Amino acid sequence: MKTRLEQFLIAAFFAATFLGLHGCKKVDLSEATSNINTAIYVSPISIRFVDVDTATKVIPDTKVTIGGDAAQYVVASDGGNLSTSSSAFQTSHGFLNLALATTTGLPTTSHPVNFTISASPAGYMPVIRTLSITDTTPTILTISVVKSTALGNFGASVTPTIQNTLSGDTLSADAQLLTVPMGKMTEKATITIPSGTKFLDANGNQIHASSINTNIVQYGTGVPGVQDIFPGGLNPKNVIGADGNAINGGVQFITAGLLNINMNAGNTAVKKFSKPLDVNVELNSNLQNPESGKALQAGDYIPVWSMDEGTGQWKYESKAVVAPDPSSGKLTANFKASHLSNWNLDWSWDYFGSHGTTFKPLTCVLNIANGFYGYPWEVILVDQNYNYLAGDHYEYVYNGYTTTLPYIPNVPQARFILKPSPWYTGNYPALDYVAQTPLFNPKTQNSITLTYAPPPPPERANLVYNVTGKCSNKNTAINVGAWVYYWSDDWSEFYYSYISTYGWSYNNNISLQVNKKYNIGIWYGGTWNQSSFTMTKSDFTLPTVLIPGTGLISGYGKYNAGSKTLTVTSSFQVVCK
Repeated sequence: MKTRLEQFLIAAFFAATFLGLHGCKKVDLSEATSNINTAIYVSPISIRFVDVDTATKVIPDTKVTIGGDAAQYVVASDGGNLSTSSSAFQTSHGFLNLALATTTGLPTTSHPVNFTISASPAGYMPVIRTLSITDTTPTILTISVVKSTALGNFGASVTPTIQNTLSGDTLSADAQLLTVPMGKMTEKATITIPSGTKFLDANGNQIHASSINTNIVQYGTGVPGVQDIFPGGLNPKNVIGADGNAINGGVQFITAGLLNINMNAGNTAVKKFSKPLDVNVELNSNLQNPESGKALQAGDYIPVWSMDEGTGQWKYESKAVVAPDPSSGKLTANFKASHLSNWNLDWSWDYFGSHGTTFKPLTCVLNIANGFYGYPWEVILVDQNYNYLAGDHYEYVYNGYTTTLPYIPNVPQARFILKPSPWYTGNYPALDYVAQTPLFNPKTQNSITLTYAPPPPPERANLVYNVTGKCSNKNTAINVGAWVYYWSDDWSEFYYSYISTYGWSYNNNISLQVNKKYNIGIWYGGTWNQSSFTMTKSDFTLPTVLIPGTGLISGYGKYNAGSKTLTVTSSFQVVCK
């Protein structure tokens, strides 16, 4: 969801059509040998992959695959290769910048451009997200990734590989696969493979092997932060409902748990079975059934969904029956799985007002003391068990900040929480909220105030950043359009701007802490350019020492004491023809 500040800035910024801003257009048009890139594309997209664990902020560069129906129209938007012949892209310093080729036609609400982004960073859990682009304005997306060893902090667990021996390509007796809880994850699951089951590949062919190896990741509920790592996200747009039709606008999931099951027979991935698996999942004792408005109880049903990991599409499969476990007495959900994917126990509602929704707006107003304001923060609506319901993400918050949900889920109790965004920790624990409202009934209450009393903030000043490109093989300046990123050494602060020397800019007036060091990063033309500066109340020159493996950003800063504004004018080298 774009913030209200973003919506205002974007509307003003992109009143004109965004055409070819990243191309090399020479200021000195008499240079006939200039490289003039006439590619036309729209909807610039900046994606950042972040580690939600506090220990590491920059993930290893990784291959990113673009999938879905509109994959062929997605291009690199950093001034580099604009070919649409390949769906493979590469991050740099955790960033990936994309755009849409205008051969798609301009995206609109009635004709969105939908595609998926998937990646498997080394040492991290695989991720997939679906993007739905509905206009030509910039889109900012942060994709949180988590190391398997840190899943327990987020209410999830990884079970060590389970091996079962086969006889004649099948099991001679039922096999039970048991998950192992870890960290804050307390629920368990049991997956039973019936004897005589044949293991099939994606095309339905039987696999001949002497053993199967299974890896299971289980996601629980009730931990603030689980929404940051939930496979596919909790507000997917590409969803097929119980009637077999697409749900317009997607849904908001209210999760009761998820299982990610990967199985190999020999060296071949198992995708289907001749007999369905029996799946039994323990449920959090504090879960509330949003359909009944009461505590979850035996005899209730929970919708079951599966995800196509190639397209990111969720599909309604069945309803799981809630029943007590005979030995432990804990409530469990039971269902059958005939193929492997992410299997998701979720109620759902439609933020756009048609699917499991209460048709009334709900407003939350922030009452923040000590003149505090900051970015990025989250204002999230959760149920009484802190399960995610809806919210604003990566927001610029301040005293009086207001968010209004036009529709709400059908739940009798909820609360708003205020928390730092996953990768912004500063002095705050990454997973914890800093303030919350009391529980209230969102169906009867129209507005609520969320109060936060932080310590007095340090002195800050405004930053305005200007950038041009310079041909490395001739003394000529060129116009560029590029995403510019700013971050502090401890990653407690991170900001972005889209800046073009055509005179257009987006989010180019940022407040930074005085006397604090910040880094600048620009990914353009296949090169990562980087420099640093201290937000000082005096003039300075950017360092001329080249950081190994990067391009140099050179320039200077001028401070205006009257407006408390530091203006940085800079340039970086671009190869021109």
